[in-house]
Amino acid sequence: MRSLSATASVAVLAIAALFLPNEFGSHSRAYADVLEQIKAARTLTFTNDVYTETRPNPITTKEFIAEDGRSRSEHESGVVTIRDANSMIRLTLIGRTKTALVYPPRESAPAVKQSRRDWIESLAKLGDKPDKELGEQTLDGQKVVGFEVSQGTYKYTLWLDAKSKQLVRIERESHIKGSSIIKTAMADFHFDEPLDEALFSFDPPAEYKVQTQTAAAMPKSLVIEENVVEALRGYTQKSDGKFPKSITEWGEWSVLLSKGATDAKLSDETTKVMGHLGAITALLSGVSKDDYAYLGEGKTVKETDAIIFWCKNKQGVYRAVYGDLSVKDISKEQLPAPVKQ
Repeated sequence: MRSLSATASVAVLAIAALFLPNEFGSHSRAYADVLEQIKAARTLTFTNDVYTETRPNPITTKEFIAEDGRSRSEHESGVVTIRDANSMIRLTLIGRTKTALVYPPRESAPAVKQSRRDWIESLAKLGDKPDKELGEQTLDGQKVVGFEVSQGTYKYTLWLDAKSKQLVRIERESHIKGSSIIKTAMADFHFDEPLDEALFSFDPPAEYKVQTQTAAAMPKSLVIEENVVEALRGYTQKSDGKFPKSITEWGEWSVLLSKGATDAKLSDETTKVMGHLGAITALLSGVSKDDYAYLGEGKTVKETDAIIFWCKNKQGVYRAVYGDLSVKDISKEQLPAPVKQ
């Protein structure tokens, strides 16, 4: 039986490695059984809850992942998004207006890629034991045992049913500065269930009005400050030189950049800007909160000497983006207050 993918299989091994005999004694057989069940899976479905500071209840989506890597996300609002194996959006269905946004394919995968299976794939990089055992607790009325693990800048909490030892929930804390997201949680896992091929079709339903979109121009650079500059350049050109409140909350970006769009079709320039904006969030997800800051709120491009954004790169060099969107190396002592380390 073919596996979901090579990376998913490795991820399964990583999850199971958390439950080795030396760490959990008599539970080892149950964990091994879970491993065997997951290893054989060719498809995956789960619910994804995003908890934010601005809403009392989480934002919920239902996620489906096909054997070949295509995915389908069903948002609680009735919007459905279907992505190809490169995680590129190919079709968005807006149920309320019966509108289908169709995106052309891309020949290559983007430089910055985030898929619906990222969590499980990142767990493959964990060690062979958890950082901390949380013991038995009650989660939504269910007795569970918990384990806390870290990978890079992320901290995960895994919850298993206390009796059956089946995977119940995986939580990941948000650590992106300026984001209203508190944490994200995956639950209600189903492995190797048959999934209708129609769920992942890029063809819009016959009753939907079709609007063909421009293929997103994905950034080629993996350098954070370069993406910040290009995103802010696009924003300030439409905002009379004013910088946005945030580079990790996209509400005001979408409102500003969608002005003038015809039939919901964005311009090539707008798709480029949004591509850089998406890359910023993806790249910052691998950086400590202490190693960057956005300071543009309330400032304009006329403040040429003001530091709008700074970050510490992998070489330990501090890089600053100024009001005129120039980029320079700075010393630790030059970091703006109150974020001086």
